[in-house]
Parts: sequence; structure tokens; C-alpha cells
Amino acid sequence: MTHRSLRVPLTVLALVAMTTSPAQAADPPQTWLQVPSGVFLDPLPGYWTTKVEIADVNDDGWPDILFANVGGYQAGTPDSFQSNQCWINDGGMSFADSSVEVFGEDVNNPGKASQDTARVIKAHDLDKDGDTDIIVGTTWASTSRLYLQDAGAFTEMSDLLPQTKLSAGDLELGDVDGDGDVDVVISDWGQAPVGFLNSPGGVTRLWLNDGNATFTDATNQKMPAIPVNWSWDHEFIDIDNDWDLDLVISCRSCQNGSYLFVNDGSGKFTNATMNFPQKFGTVDMEVMDLDDDGYADLVSLQDGDGFRNRVLINNQNGGFDDKTPLWWAPADNPPSFDYMAAFADFDSDGLADLVLGAFGDYKDRLMRNQGSGFKQVTSPSMMGNLVTDGTYAIAVSDLNGDRKIDLVMGEGENSFRNRVLFGEDIAEDTAKPHIGAHEFDGSIEPGGVFTFHGRIHDSKTPNKPHDWSFVGVQWVTDDGSFDNPDDITSFDLEWYGEHLWRTPVEDGAELVLPTFDSKISIRVCAIDAALNESCVELVVDWFLCGDGKVNSKLEECDDGNDIDGDGCESTCQLTDFCGNGVVDPGEDCDDGNDVDGDGCDNDCTFTSVCGNGVVEPGEACDDGNVIDGDGCESNCTTTPSETTGASATDSDSETATDSDNSASASDSDTMATTDSETATDSATTGWAGQLDDDGCGCSTENPRGAGTGLLLFGLLALRRRRR
Repeated sequence: MTHRSLRVPLTVLALVAMTTSPAQAADPPQTWLQVPSGVFLDPLPGYWTTKVEIADVNDDGWPDILFANVGGYQAGTPDSFQSNQCWINDGGMSFADSSVEVFGEDVNNPGKASQDTARVIKAHDLDKDGDTDIIVGTTWASTSRLYLQDAGAFTEMSDLLPQTKLSAGDLELGDVDGDGDVDVVISDWGQAPVGFLNSPGGVTRLWLNDGNATFTDATNQKMPAIPVNWSWDHEFIDIDNDWDLDLVISCRSCQNGSYLFVNDGSGKFTNATMNFPQKFGTVDMEVMDLDDDGYADLVSLQDGDGFRNRVLINNQNGGFDDKTPLWWAPADNPPSFDYMAAFADFDSDGLADLVLGAFGDYKDRLMRNQGSGFKQVTSPSMMGNLVTDGTYAIAVSDLNGDRKIDLVMGEGENSFRNRVLFGEDIAEDTAKPHIGAHEFDGSIEPGGVFTFHGRIHDSKTPNKPHDWSFVGVQWVTDDGSFDNPDDITSFDLEWYGEHLWRTPVEDGAELVLPTFDSKISIRVCAIDAALNESCVELVVDWFLCGDGKVNSKLEECDDGNDIDGDGCESTCQLTDFCGNGVVDPGEDCDDGNDVDGDGCDNDCTFTSVCGNGVVEPGEACDDGNVIDGDGCESNCTTTPSETTGASATDSDSETATDSDNSASASDSDTMATTDSETATDSATTGWAGQLDDDGCGCSTENPRGAGTGLLLFGLLALRRRRR
């Protein structure tokens, strides 16, 4: 759709709603400060949280928080069934527990949300009705859950999902088959107990969306039948910049390591793990173009030497190279139990920094991206003296609209306490979004369909709608200017996975260019929630039938006028017309004029005109003149060259030889040469003594012979002039 106005940014709303932060100032300085209990308080005894999702659940412009909760580790336990949580953001001031309203009330526990075994929770518009829906991936051999929203009310519609009982380790959303809606990929742990080296694992599942949130299991037809043993995370990544979603799959207990599956564009995946530098023990992966070469790279956790993390740089050849030693020094990458990472530009320098959540006695850490490597930030401290000893999940976003990145943590073990921390001693977001690799295509003319694909991000993961005020294509036409907002027309792009955006692909939703007289300028722009803007020019093109240039796929010709009947119509379409310069069906020729006698008559048939330089039917030759004696006569026939050279034999038996037609003469006065010398006449003129540059290198030393040759040359010239 097109529009001219952008949504009110979170920053503006926050400045109206807040004059001071609800958190108390930190001393000494720290990057993030836990909010007071009046802002967010996760009730005790707490939940076993495994994943966090930040999404604008109620579509009011403020990011809300979702927690997926489940008990058990390598098999289900009596306390595995738990309630998931939804916390609604009240204008950045506080968060209200709305779990029952979203997930429904548990029949056995009044006042608590319905219980399941959710390992992962995701939010997106799944039925394309304009509001945010929720899907829950459950584990311990259970069926996943689906909650569709309609005008603020959620209804469980889990029967629209395949009823396969799975043990989901992760779930990701993206349009894998290019049909315009988001599909689902689920990592299946297989039968419990999971995670041991001899555990069977499970095949990665693919559920295709029909556009109305009805999902069909296409695993057998489109996914490699490779059991993956205990995957905690997988990510969509367009590894080869062909604008479809490929897949990297972590594996904690696979002997060889993680997997890479490549998409053919229709949603059919093939195993391309031979291009992946496998290592044992991968827990989490995060996607980002780290080296700014236009290709997506990876950070993977716990699969380096001694449980270190790795940096995998895209080699632009369908795979990755392990560049950890160059990017992450061992002192800043110690052996640890980092379970989840998220990219966020905490210092607003335009580079994607890395937030790490660790388990047990290992510390959560903040890594600054220095452009070519990561360095741990120790001043200010990440969270002061706050003890977080069970971090399974982290997520980042600006929750209170102060233009600072905030942090949400799921403490799934030990402390069993979820936390919200607001950015404190942290830079305000002033960095422009990144418009990376992209391509566009289409007919640049009125009514032409314009397509765009590109990688656009704000140096954070995941890429969510609430991160943006606008991502789309803009244009001005004719005398319009991008400096004048009233001249600009905007068209929203759609996110479809990873950091990828595109023009809609569904029929009737494509970007169709407007009517314009002569000129259109097109650009792609991204404006983040803090109103930082980036734009890249795509097209400055002129479309004008009659400008003398064929500058459109819809123009067959352009003769610079608007006259019909001259072979190129006023619509810039060719017509069958003798004289249009195009040999149309039924024409022998067409020289673009109506002149007779020039070889192509005004009825577009050949005529024989000797001397026009074209060998036409009935002509043996045509050298472009009407001179006789030059090998092609004035009637366009070939004749033997004139016999002007003769062989003369004098008393010394001297011989002059004509290369074509030689004759002997005994008259010593006819031609004289020195003893045993030969004067060779070229086939062109047939006279002795021809200049060297005619192809005959003969010489005439005898003055008498030279004079005879010059006399013959003069006679020949006079004869030709008379003709």
C-alpha cells in the first residue's frame, strides 16, 4: 500500500508520557539498570524460562514481552507444564501481566494462564489480517499452540497446526516458499531422553502457511531427512544473496556439529553442510553482516575450543570460514556457558555489538564491536552487582522510548527470575540504519511493476516490526523533489525473514508505478524507531515516448516525434510500413526512405543499380563506381584485365612478363630491360613499371623502358577521362 504519513515514533510518545526514568540512577555507572518492582515484577516462585520474545502484541506501538516456560531438561518432569507469560507495555511506564487474557485461563488453576510445555514463543501477523498473532513451540512430545488475534482478542486456534507431537527446541518464522506469508520451521529433539550422544534426535520440521494461518506439514517433501540431536536454535540466513531463506541449525550433541540447509526458492531444502565449518556443541547462532561486505555472517556459541564462541564469516561461495582468531581474542572469549546472544548497537556507532547471556557462575557480558573484532566492555559495568546465574534467554529493544537499548532476561535456572533492565549509562540511538546488499528490477514506466529485495537492519537481532517507523520505497515524479515531503509517495516493504525486506509478491499487492509524464526518481529508505533515517537511490529514469530514446521495455521504437504512419507510431510501437527502416514481413529491403533507384525502391523491393556498392541480384560485382578497366566494369560485370603488358625479346633475350596476359614481341624497341631482368605487371592495370605500392615490386632501370611505361600510363588516364 502507499501512504504519506509515518507512525508516531516511540521516542515522541515516551517524551510525552515520561519526564524521568522509573529506574533509579546507578552509582557507579552501569550499562543496564534493573527496573523497580513497580515497573516489572516476575512473581515468585518463578518460572523455568527458556526463550524470550519482544513484540508489539496489542499493536499500540509499544513493545511487549513474551516468556516461554517449561520444566525438564533431557526429559519431561512432573513440573514440565507451566504457564507462558505475556507482559503488556503501558507506555513505557510499567508492564502488566496479561497472560490469562492472551493464553486463556487454566481449568485446573484459576487465575493462572493455561499451561503447556513451551520451549519457544514467537509473535507475528500469521493470518495477514493486520494484527499480531502468537505461535508456541512445545516440547516433550506434545502439539504446539497457535493464538490468533482479532481486534485485540486472542483465540486459541491450535487445530490449524499439524497435530504432530514434537519436542521443539526452537521455532523460526519466515517465508521460505516465496508466496507472501510466513512459514514455520521447528527443530525437533525426537524421543526422550535427548541430548546424549546416542540419542536419535529428530528431523527438522517445515510447516507451510496457506496465508490464513492454516499450516501444512511439508517436511517429507521439502526437508532433508537428517536427524539432529538436541538443537537449541536455528536461524534463517540468506547465505548466497539469492533472496530466499536458507537455514543454519545448531546441534548440542551432534558428533560433527551443526548443519546448513540451502533453499532452492520454493521452500525445498538440500543439505549443504559440506560448506559449514562444523564443530561439536553449538547452542545458539546470531546472524549479522559483521564485515560489511553485503553477505550475512554468524556468531555461534559454545562450539569453539574449550566452550568458546566462534565468528563465522561468509566466504561468498555458499559457506563460511572460521575467522574467530581474527575477530575474538581468547582473553575476551574465555571458556564459558554462554547460552544466548543478541546483537545491539549499545554505543550507537553503527556497529552491531554483542550481548551474551551465560549460565551458572559465568557472567553475562557485553562485547563492543570494534569493526574488526569484539572486545569486552568492563567500564561501565554491564549490570553492576546484579547476580544473574541462570540466563537462558535475552532480548533487546527500546522498551520505554528514551532512544536507549533495553534488556530483557529469562533466568531459566537457579534464580528462576525474569528481569527487565532499562538502558542507563548507554548512548542514545543516533546511528542510521543499514541498507546493505539489495537488488531491484521492473519496467520503469507508468504502470510498470517494480520489485525490490534487500538486507536492511538496525544493528540488532532479531529484526522486528516495532524497531521501525518506516521501511519502504519512495518516489517523486516529473518536477517533484525528495526535499519536498509533499512530492513524496511511499510504499511499504515487507519483512520476510532474517534481515530481508521486499516488495509484496501477492497478486494485487505489487508495487505498480504511477502515471507520470517524463521522469521518475525512486529510492529505498529505512527510518528506525528513533527516527534515524537512511536512504539509497535506486532509479532516476525518464520515460517519454517521443524523446528519441528507447528507454523502456514497452517501447519498440522512438523516432523523436508523435507522428503516426511513419513506421514508429505515437505510442512508440512499430507498424509494418515501407520506409520505416525495418525489413517487415513481405519486404525485400527497407532503407528508411522512399527514393527509387537507390537499390531499394519505395515499394521495398530490390532494384539493380550498378555503382551503388551493393552486389544485387543479376550483378556479378559492384565496386561503387562506373569505371571500366578496374576489374568490375561499369555494367557490374567482371572482365579480364586489359592486356597492356607484353613480353619483348631483344638481342640479349631479355623478357618482360605480364602476370595475367603475356605476349612475346621481337621488336627490341618495344620494351627494353636489362639482361635477365623481369618487369612484372600487376593484374590491376597491366602495365610495366607499376609503382611499388600496387603489389608489384618490379623496377625499371632502363630510362627508355621507364619512359614507355609513363607514356602508356598517360594514354590510359586520358582514355578513362574520355569515358
